Amino acid sequence: MQHTTAAPSMRPSSQRPVPLRTREDIIVEEVRYKGIPFPVVKDPCGLKYYRLQPEQYAALNLLDGQRSLDEVRDELQLQFPATPFTLRSVQQLIQDLHEKGLLMSERPGGAIGLLHQRRERKWKEFWNVVRNPLYIRLPGWDPERFLQVMYPFIRWVFHPLAVMCILTLVFSSWMFLAMRFDDVRSKLPEFQQFFGWPNLMYLWATLAFAKIMHEFGHAFSCKHFGGECHGIGVMLLVFSPTLYCDVTDSWMLKNKWQRIFIGA
Repeated sequence: MQHTTAAPSMRPSSQRPVPLRTREDIIVEEVRYKGIPFPVVKDPCGLKYYRLQPEQYAALNLLDGQRSLDEVRDELQLQFPATPFTLRSVQQLIQDLHEKGLLMSERPGGAIGLLHQRRERKWKEFWNVVRNPLYIRLPGWDPERFLQVMYPFIRWVFHPLAVMCILTLVFSSWMFLAMRFDDVRSKLPEFQQFFGWPNLMYLWATLAFAKIMHEFGHAFSCKHFGGECHGIGVMLLVFSPTLYCDVTDSWMLKNKWQRIFIGA
């Protein structure tokens, strides 16, 4: 008696290989948040960052274009016996990873699918701006190449001795102001004179320069600790212009004090 196996097209859909696999270019770091380790995944093309739950990361590692939905579910059940997995819940896990752009289709045109996803994300960002006009982030400048060139010249600023000297200078200036406050106040111009147009122009220019230096401080701090900065620009916060510096790459750093230093 001859035994025949069913053709792949005749198998139940849950027993066919899932035509999706994990992208090879994504970067993963295990980072602790509140003492709990989480995998943080970086999409280097879209510059998106995702902190995944253990089940999501396990599913991401299981998708190789060969395993079926049943096999993925069974493997997840072995790794997380306390969590009941159904085919529906596994499909939702996979769909979420696919929408995040972390999976590549095994079918022809998989790269085109990633381009479509990127366009969809751009449209979502646009509509988010339309729905929230009080927070509008304008396209900025990618300073990464500039930071790479300039960092060797300012690296000394992050040396502990340099940090101590800067803190000493700041503290000394505060002490001087506290001890000579009356003298300093007596030499200040009157209100109308201080806020006259000539002084206002100097004040605005000084504040603008200080704000630019402040944002570059975030950027160089991120670069110092091994991160990247791919965006410095202008945003409208309640219709008021202000600067921003995108140091989201600091999410990939394992040391929380380094992340705090960058955001300070």
